Amino acid sequence: MGIFDQLKDLNAMRQQAKQMQIQLAGEQVMGQSKDALIRIVLDGNQNVKSVEVMDAIVGDRKKIAQDIRECLTDINEKYKKLMADKFGGMMK
Repeated sequence: MGIFDQLKDLNAMRQQAKQMQIQLAGEQVMGQSKDALIRIVLDGNQNVKSVEVMDAIVGDRKKIAQDIRECLTDINEKYKKLMADKFGGMMK
């Protein structure tokens, strides 16, 4: 296989990956605590879309939601970095 064939394959793979990312962005996943007092929605690309905290939770709801979002955002960024470290070379 020549270099030009390899470049064609690489470009096709990149386009497929971009299409997958676009499709995943339209997906949503909702998780909730066992008692359903906290709900979190992520898109298919693992971006936090919303955090909902029910009134039954004692304390500052905004602070609780902010803490959860910050935690999930941190985990998401670490996940993306891990994926880039493991698979980034495949996409270059």
